Amino acid sequence: MRALKVIAALAAALLTVGLVRLWLVRRALPYGEEGQYFDAASGISYSDGMVVVAGAGAIVAGVLALLLAVWAWRR
Repeated sequence: MRALKVIAALAAALLTVGLVRLWLVRRALPYGEEGQYFDAASGISYSDGMVVVAGAGAIVAGVLALLLAVWAWRR
């Protein structure tokens, strides 16, 4: 059972890393005149809410990873 808790904590940690990376990449995109982030390489525009959602998701996943790690360590 402890191995399952550790695996869950590692999965949440990997999710955190992925969301932080997504947040950093989207935040670095140039901000267009229309209020959107524009990726010139792919031609895709992202709304400004995408950066907020990715950042909030990274925070939530990070807290979840921390809680799961403490839970796996204590029991």
